This record gives sequence, C-alpha cells and structure tokens, in this order.
Amino acid sequence: MTDTTGKIYFAIKTEDETLDLDTFKKYLTIEPSKYNPMRSRGNVPVCTIWEYGIYNMINPIYYDEIERLVGVLQKHSSEFIQFKTAYPEIEYVLEIVIYIGDETPGLGFSKQTLHFVSAIDAIIDCDIYNSK
Repeated sequence: MTDTTGKIYFAIKTEDETLDLDTFKKYLTIEPSKYNPMRSRGNVPVCTIWEYGIYNMINPIYYDEIERLVGVLQKHSSEFIQFKTAYPEIEYVLEIVIYIGDETPGLGFSKQTLHFVSAIDAIIDCDIYNSK
C-alpha cells in the first residue's frame, strides 16, 4: 500500500534581492519553518522564499490541516498586510502539495481560509502528483 503524503505551507516570495531575513523579521513576528535566499545555491532558488508550514504529512485530512495552518497565520494578518503595503512586489502563496497514493484525499477550503487569503492578497496553489 502506498501512502498519500503531502505538505501545506504559506510562502512569501520576492525577487527583490535587498529583502533579507532581517527585513522579514522587521515586519513579521512569526518565525519561518524554512528560509531560502534568492540564488543561495547558485542559480536557485530564482526568488527569495520565506515559508511557514506543515511538512511530511501522511494520509492527512487536508481540510483540517489547512484550517490549523491558517489558524496560526491569521493571528499575523495585520503584519502580512503591512509588509505587503511596504513591499507591494512580494507574493503570498498558500501552497498545497499532494502526492497521491492509495488513499484518495479530499481538498476543500473553508470561508475562514478564503477570507484570510483574500484579506492579505494571497493566492492558493495546489500541486498534485502521482506517487505510484
């Protein structure tokens, strides 16, 4: 049996090379799960990526996990809005990655999640792969 695995995370992406981790910390009180500066490994990543997420999920109930993640992020909504006001070129992404195994996951978004995404001017991106 092949497990369905995945991860969900909120990413802040920018091609502005002047935005370093200290700049993020100036606006955000939440610490990232991952931070990769632009071109920190040669030509990749092609942009700076700040992430906060839930990783290595096995046969998750995506709806519940997204709610849990958004519940944490919502407390920082005003910080995200202020950051985007100061740096309008940054992009906010709620990323859902699913590697489909034998367990077929459902994917849905509550009004709370959709309101949060809209309020901070973010997008939702879902990547679905076959892990078999």
